[in-house]
Amino acid sequence: MYPISYASRVVALLLSVVCGNTSAATRQLCQPFDFQFQATSTPPLHSLAQAPTPVVFALHEGRLQPQVERLLRERFAVTTIEWRASPHFRWSSDYLLSAESWTQALTHLLQPYGLKAVLYANHSAVIVPEQEAAL
Repeated sequence: MYPISYASRVVALLLSVVCGNTSAATRQLCQPFDFQFQATSTPPLHSLAQAPTPVVFALHEGRLQPQVERLLRERFAVTTIEWRASPHFRWSSDYLLSAESWTQALTHLLQPYGLKAVLYANHSAVIVPEQEAAL
């Protein structure tokens, strides 16, 4: 990036070429240009984007299916769930699952079991083995 003084010189040169004509009509179009750098109090755009708030979901020792269904009902507004996977999957201990989003939390929960959630617009979901989801 060029220093501001270089940029100011380029703008001045362009304005002198464009506004060099001294006719009254051109002078109205070419207003004076302020070459002084004005610092603004507006923060840069990258600081305006807020960091995502992490989400936390409590898991308990026991069957996986009711816990996944609870997550889907509470956080994804799912009303109908079809479980096409084994009902015998178990979660081994009490655990707080944290992620950047609820979608990521669901993925982290299902992935070790080789499962995928397929969500539909009619507030339904199907839990399937990853191989079946690929078909």
